[in-house]
Amino acid sequence: MTLESPKNWNSPPNENRAAHPGLPLGHWLFVWLGAVAAGGLFGLLAVDFGGLVLGVIIAGVFGVPVVLTFVVLTWALWLPRFSIAVAALAGACIGLLSMAIIPLPLFFLSFAASFVLAACFGAIGSGISANLYSKKLRVTSASNEHAANFVWRFSPRDLMLRSTVVSAAIAIWTLGISTYQERYSFRRGPSGSALLSSGYELIPEAKQIDDHFGHAWHFTANFQDPSTVQWFSEAIVGGRYELTMVADIWYDEHGATRALGAPTFALREISDVDGRSVSYGKSYEFSAGEWRKVTAANGDFSVIGIKLDLNNPAPGIDEYRKMRLEQHPKEWPKSAD
Repeated sequence: MTLESPKNWNSPPNENRAAHPGLPLGHWLFVWLGAVAAGGLFGLLAVDFGGLVLGVIIAGVFGVPVVLTFVVLTWALWLPRFSIAVAALAGACIGLLSMAIIPLPLFFLSFAASFVLAACFGAIGSGISANLYSKKLRVTSASNEHAANFVWRFSPRDLMLRSTVVSAAIAIWTLGISTYQERYSFRRGPSGSALLSSGYELIPEAKQIDDHFGHAWHFTANFQDPSTVQWFSEAIVGGRYELTMVADIWYDEHGATRALGAPTFALREISDVDGRSVSYGKSYEFSAGEWRKVTAANGDFSVIGIKLDLNNPAPGIDEYRKMRLEQHPKEWPKSAD
């Protein structure tokens, strides 16, 4: 059965398929720019100005394959008339992919909630940008009118071509995701993973910090080849100081295997807390040998010449500690609970 095309459709009498007009290049450029702007705003809110730069770079780089994929899908699935909805969906996918590559929790929310917000930011950014292109600049009216009047005429060859293109896109993304997971998924050290549990058992200083100052925040970052990562333990001391320990560890598919050298320590005075923003005053750095003296003195830093003001908690420190506990309850190794 063949559907009749509009009277103003100039197709050859023997032609039983019609080419879809598609969306102009400018539309997709605005979709990408909207996602980049949204990524920068998300990074700014999640971190600071450095997060803005990181968000722009991540969304810009990983937004390219997403936009190209949607260019193909929009043509293959006859979707140009839904240009704004397609743009919003593309932006949401860019937000999700960016969060999967570089997780940036927003406003001390859980990672799941941050993923949802990242998708919303991307969808809103790309949707508004695409709408600005089509409505304010009025450069796609002819294409939209063409799409509105379009009547698809069935052709096995056309259907096969579109199906092949969609299948190829799916295959490329499947290969890319599987390759990424094979090479990097374990190295991200997810919450509660064998990396955290084994690392906690491997680094005695991590447990010592918990013993002296209560539950610390233990996490890994800065993964490097071939299989090294930095372990971080952070704790609040006396309501006014933030203690940070950094240790380099070697890991394999089963978890942390050995420490690479002695850990380093830093103690920073917290001068003020305003929401999630922290201002610091004096800072001190000391070695693992000095830390052993502090441990032997039951957490007294004066044995290494550091005098602490333990009777004057930093303003807002309780709210800061509460928010960090809400953000990272699952980041602790099981043996630290």
